[in-house]
Amino acid sequence: MRRVPSLPYVKKDLQVVSWFIVLVLLLIAGIEAQPREAPEWTDSQFKPKDGQGPEGPGPQEPQLTVTEALSSSGYTAEGQASEEAFALEYAVVAEVQVVLEWTDDYGNNDEFQVTLLWEGTEVGSSSGSTGKITLGAVPSEDGELIGNFTVRIEAVRCPGLIGPTPIDRDQGNDWTLKVEVTVSATSEEG
Repeated sequence: MRRVPSLPYVKKDLQVVSWFIVLVLLLIAGIEAQPREAPEWTDSQFKPKDGQGPEGPGPQEPQLTVTEALSSSGYTAEGQASEEAFALEYAVVAEVQVVLEWTDDYGNNDEFQVTLLWEGTEVGSSSGSTGKITLGAVPSEDGELIGNFTVRIEAVRCPGLIGPTPIDRDQGNDWTLKVEVTVSATSEEG
């Protein structure tokens, strides 16, 4: 005949299991409440701080500086274009970034196009109707971006039909233009 354990032993075993489950849940909650992030590794952690490697001094990393080359505002009528000119005389230009912003005065999405010209040659173009266009240009590997630039701002579409009779009240739009230049120069410090 098989003996059945008495009730106090079963009750005791249930208490031990319950405490074990509570302990595991508390540990899991503690881990989730304070997650630990893995460290991020970069190449600089493996390079000597003085720039000296086993073969002697290594190449200097370029330092980047952002300067404003042009800040302007204006108005362009629908179907027309405006142009803004600027010149760059920097030795090493890493990027030219053009930002055109506007707010539609009649609530419809006016569409603009921005074109960047360098010495009369198009180097980039972008269009949009969200109120902001960002256009970037970088030189080719063996090229330089020194010389005369023109930003062409074209108001492609300015819809402004308001009321039951179709009257186009949107003839164009105001805009602001900013051109920033990222200049790259190798540090001469030893």
